[in-house]
Amino acid sequence: MSQKTFAKAREELIAHLRATGWAISGPLKVPHATSPDGVTRLWFKTQAVYLSTGNSHTLGDARSLWVDIRKVSPVAVVTVATARREAEADDARRAG
Repeated sequence: MSQKTFAKAREELIAHLRATGWAISGPLKVPHATSPDGVTRLWFKTQAVYLSTGNSHTLGDARSLWVDIRKVSPVAVVTVATARREAEADDARRAG
């Protein structure tokens, strides 16, 4: 069985996010999806997914999610993003 393409995996992930209440950006150079609570944003570059958290979202502040979306389910991607968001929030609380 051949490996799924990144484009196909991204399409499946975006469909899952849309179905679970995430807001999906229009046709942008770097499309993104924002969680229902507005705290998490996933940015979709050509071959990578980036994560930004908090109240202000910019691609410049985003960090690589370090997940090969071709090899995991959309649910797993959301789980990793949520865990990273919570870890970043914990780090911010400890720092300040």
